[in-house]
Amino acid sequence: MDSRSDLSRALAYLSKAEIESALDKGTFVSAQKRSRQKMEEAIDGLSVEQRSTLERAGAAKKRKIETTEGEIYGLANSASPTQDFFFFETVSETCRQERLSKFIDATGTHATSTAVCAVCAGRFFIRELREVPVDDLREKKKLSPSKPHPAHVLTEGMLLHRTESSIHTDEHGTSLANVCVSCTSDLRNKKTPPLSLANGMWIGDVPLELKVLTLPERLLVARFFPAAYIVKLYLKKRARVRGRQVVSTVACRVTFPPIVLIRTPSRK
Repeated sequence: MDSRSDLSRALAYLSKAEIESALDKGTFVSAQKRSRQKMEEAIDGLSVEQRSTLERAGAAKKRKIETTEGEIYGLANSASPTQDFFFFETVSETCRQERLSKFIDATGTHATSTAVCAVCAGRFFIRELREVPVDDLREKKKLSPSKPHPAHVLTEGMLLHRTESSIHTDEHGTSLANVCVSCTSDLRNKKTPPLSLANGMWIGDVPLELKVLTLPERLLVARFFPAAYIVKLYLKKRARVRGRQVVSTVACRVTFPPIVLIRTPSRK
């Protein structure tokens, strides 16, 4: 192979900046540095020594690239996988079973079970509640109703939400109350929880006459109006919805508060 071919192959590995740095300063004038083509044209007129310098620089760059590629290939086929090279590799069965077990633990019945806070009557996940002896709540002296009502059912002088999921008895006969994190923090700081039933949040049981009312009827008799009602509509089985046909479950001309209808997608 002639020297011109060797030089061309060497230059293919070098950038303009690398060509310029391989030679002495001032080898190229400003006009020759403006483009790669002008620089290569100027290289043809350089001395043999300067051309040899560029060939050695290109050969060194080639060896560096080949060495780097070899290291990458070796890592990809080594016994120690890395994130970069084994992104698309199939995980081991042990790893799959471990992740599946963690997913089941995080989304299973126990993890998603809920209960009611005896202090504020809010529903929370079990993991967000603390079991507190009822005697300890009484000692806080912060759960007595601020405004007594004849319909209040007190528990040792405290206005608590009494249901099977809020207050229960353990095997030793101790009454335990489920208390949410927020209420627990307030009681620990000797404060009455803002959302506790004892802080004026008790509304009592809803009478049967109001429970059986439809949404339009509740809107007509309500003393206060929420910002909006969100009603989710479910299509009947084997129902066909064409065009813009909407399920007319809510038939009401009440204009306030606004009623937002959410229609579930039809199943084909």
